[in-house]
Amino acid sequence: MKKFLLITLMSATVSAALFSCNNGDYTAAPDGGGGTNNGSCVCKDPMSARIGGTEWIAATATSQTQSTPLGNSLIISGTSGSYLVVLTVSNYTGTKDYAMGGVDASCSVSDVANANKMYASTSGTIKFTDDATNYVGTFSTNVKAQDGATLNVSGGYFNVAK
Repeated sequence: MKKFLLITLMSATVSAALFSCNNGDYTAAPDGGGGTNNGSCVCKDPMSARIGGTEWIAATATSQTQSTPLGNSLIISGTSGSYLVVLTVSNYTGTKDYAMGGVDASCSVSDVANANKMYASTSGTIKFTDDATNYVGTFSTNVKAQDGATLNVSGGYFNVAK
């Protein structure tokens, strides 16, 4: 599992570095503007969240799909000066909720300011609300590092070109 997460993170990092772009100011909002998020969504394009209680907004975000034995794997990654966040869905089948903490979906957070300390999801959800032209949705999770340190990732949002 650690090897899979490391390979996924490395792929997403290379992808973000080589193919990053500013995806513009889209008007799409998850669940009609925060309905099921109870106003907690940070909701800034292209990707955003509260990480450890601090608002984080990605400077760039990308998506990529890969064919795997489990189906079509979807990776969405966002980066800024402080964090690299990677969402992975093992078998993306369309707009719905994907549970994190097992093999269906995961979130990894690399703390760039702290020598790239790696955190991996222990629980949470990725919810896709649209995938017509962009992948749009929300996410929340708890992530844990190998040393036992934890971070809460809440109000997560993405609006990333396919």
